[in-house]
Amino acid sequence: QRSLPAQLVFVSACHSAALGSAFVEAGVPHVVAVRSGEQISDEVARVFSGFFYGALLAGQT
Repeated sequence: QRSLPAQLVFVSACHSAALGSAFVEAGVPHVVAVRSGEQISDEVARVFSGFFYGALLAGQT
């Protein structure tokens, strides 16, 4: 198992759980992905991403 230098991976895509799991297995400590079998609308993904990245930029962890 090789550790990736990334501390956070954000996968904004429907059914991205398997990809998220691969990042976790590669050593990324913080992964955001969408559960398999779940779908999110483009608008919801856009709004969530905005709040998520806004919070990170504001120093919230």
